[in-house]
Amino acid sequence: MVNLRTIRAATFAGIWVLACALYAPGAWSAEAPQSAPESAAESKPAAAAPQPEVTRESLKTKIEDLDSRITIAENLISPERAQMFGMTVGDMQELPMTLRQLRSLLEDHISLLDEMEETVRSETDLQKEIASYKGLSQPPPYTPWFVDTYRKAVEDKELEVESAELELSHAKDRVNRAKEDEVRTDTLLAKAREDAANNADTAATPRLEWQLDTMLAKRELAQAATPYAAMEASCTEHQIAFLKKMLDFLKRKHEDAKAKLRYRAADLEQRIEEIKKKREDTQEALRKAHSKKDSAWQRLDSARAAFDAAPEDGKAQAQAAVDLRKIEADAATATVKVLAQRLELLYAVEELWTKRYTLHTNRKSMKLPEEREHVTGYFESFVTSRDKLTADARGVWGTIQSLSRRIAEWQPADGDVSQAQQKLKALQSQVENYPPLMADLADAALLAKYLQEEIATEQTHLSFGERFQEVQRKIETVWDYPLINLEGSPLTVKKIALALIILVVGFACTRFVTRQLRRLMSARADMDANVVATINRLVHYFMLAFVVLFAMYTVNIPLTVFTLFGGALAIGVGFGAQNLINNFISGLILMVERPIRIGDIIEVDGKAGRVEEIGARCSRLAVFSGVDILVPNSKLLEQNVINWTLSDQKRRYSVRVGVAYGSPTRDVSKLILKAVEDHGKILKNPEPVVVFQDFGDNSLVFEVFFWLPMNTSTDSRVVCSDIRHMIDKLFRDAGIDIAYPQRDLHVDFTKPLDVRMVPPEPSTEVDSKESEDSK
Repeated sequence: MVNLRTIRAATFAGIWVLACALYAPGAWSAEAPQSAPESAAESKPAAAAPQPEVTRESLKTKIEDLDSRITIAENLISPERAQMFGMTVGDMQELPMTLRQLRSLLEDHISLLDEMEETVRSETDLQKEIASYKGLSQPPPYTPWFVDTYRKAVEDKELEVESAELELSHAKDRVNRAKEDEVRTDTLLAKAREDAANNADTAATPRLEWQLDTMLAKRELAQAATPYAAMEASCTEHQIAFLKKMLDFLKRKHEDAKAKLRYRAADLEQRIEEIKKKREDTQEALRKAHSKKDSAWQRLDSARAAFDAAPEDGKAQAQAAVDLRKIEADAATATVKVLAQRLELLYAVEELWTKRYTLHTNRKSMKLPEEREHVTGYFESFVTSRDKLTADARGVWGTIQSLSRRIAEWQPADGDVSQAQQKLKALQSQVENYPPLMADLADAALLAKYLQEEIATEQTHLSFGERFQEVQRKIETVWDYPLINLEGSPLTVKKIALALIILVVGFACTRFVTRQLRRLMSARADMDANVVATINRLVHYFMLAFVVLFAMYTVNIPLTVFTLFGGALAIGVGFGAQNLINNFISGLILMVERPIRIGDIIEVDGKAGRVEEIGARCSRLAVFSGVDILVPNSKLLEQNVINWTLSDQKRRYSVRVGVAYGSPTRDVSKLILKAVEDHGKILKNPEPVVVFQDFGDNSLVFEVFFWLPMNTSTDSRVVCSDIRHMIDKLFRDAGIDIAYPQRDLHVDFTKPLDVRMVPPEPSTEVDSKESEDSK
């Protein structure tokens, strides 16, 4: 019995031999597919092998050969054969697809050769034209729009050169990538040959041979891509050289035309007449467009009324009629807008041409910076309108294309095609007005751009006076720049600066006036210092409020603006400024109620001192150690404060002294009283009082009480020290001893003293460890 697998392998082997015979005449690298193993050196092309010259005839021959190979490869592909090969149809189709890519590449190579020849011919013609050039054929003088044509041509050619140079860089990158692909495919081809040569499975031979031929086709594609990419780069280089020569020639023509440019009034009048003629035609077209728009909207209203009155079975047809009329009305409205925009554009173009002539004939009558800004605004408006119109036109054209395809594929089951055709007609009539306006916008933008550049050039030749005026104008522009609009009144930089100046000067004047007022009031003997401080502070607050209101009135800031920020201000006061406001209000209460006055001696938080100042936020307290303490005003109202001078300016002090036991107590009292009475700063009323206070452990204790005035000239510590000195002197003169601390020790001598020698106690283990640690 014959093995079916062997028969199948033999059958496909025969088919494959036939296919290889058909491929052999046009091998990609002059090599036929081989099943015998090859060395790595044989599979790689020689590095130094000369590349044959690529000609149009050789490329056409390869294309003819590829056509036959593509046909053979496609005829060999079938689902059954793919299954027998152990491949998919998609895997088998990779071979003819690669061959088709190679064919397309060769055709592109032929096109590159044609393009190169055309570039060479064009360069030759350009050289002849340059050699025979004697000047522009048109007689001078030349109008600005004539010169602008060459100017625009130069700019367009510069863009072409930039684009070609960018394309050249991409072409060089493609050359490098093609070389890398060639090396990569050589490696893959060597592996495919090795797999085919080492194959021992007869059934896998057709698949491996097919994959080998696919890799051969890919290597041929990679080998053809390298000279194609090099040819593409070379062609681009020739094109760049030609474009640069053309650019230089156009620049020469532009300079010749520019040298004989004249701005004549007659030319301007002619140009304006042409613009007026276009404007009249546009106005007439706009009038007709308005009429069509009104009719279209009337038809839409009628269609909507018919839809409302239509029965249920006729609603669909009525809705289709409404949709059609809606498209017609929208198209008519868009046409009106386009024509109105074109009419407005023509007025702007006339103004720009007039400005351009004025710039070159009567420059001193123009304010160049303002004119430049005005022209810049025109330019930006033209560019924006052109971009928007382009986007609108693109949307309408997309709708037209979609509707055209739908009409082309219309089926009788889709209904009446006439309505779709009418929609298409309405859209086409709308889009017909876009190209003229887009061209006019492009020309107007170019005119504004050129005028901008010419104004900028003229600005470089300004005199010193004109430059000074330009700087002044820029300063005024910044000065009058509105930062915020308050109820129709713009708040500019100028107003803010003026308000700041008023506030600074006003605050300085307020400070000066309040100081002078305090000096004048303090000079009067009948004015209390606290009254002076209160009046001075109230005047200060009043003047500050006046300065702020005057600044707001001067810069025209309405007072109602505070109603806008009232909520925000209330939140700010409630959270961030509550302590500040609390202290401020407490200061006002202190000045009005006067529980604490300037000069009072108070004690707060255990610190005593004299009140030197009651400010808006805090009060200054001079303690007796010479340090000033700032105490918040709210603290003086909310906490317990001792005011030693609230009701009077007197305070009681005392000095205590002890005398030895046995001293005459009456004489001691008299001497102490005499010492107090002899001191000049101790008040006579209330009278001093001496008190025999106690029988102490070491002395007889006496204490004298006396009153001192609470003023800056009296220091209680010095007075008490003086009293002690005087008491000591009087006691010495009277022979009275001031007791000192003493203790009596009584010893019992009725029996001998008990004296014993006590041995030291033995140290514990813990003590020994501690001693060792300490060592």
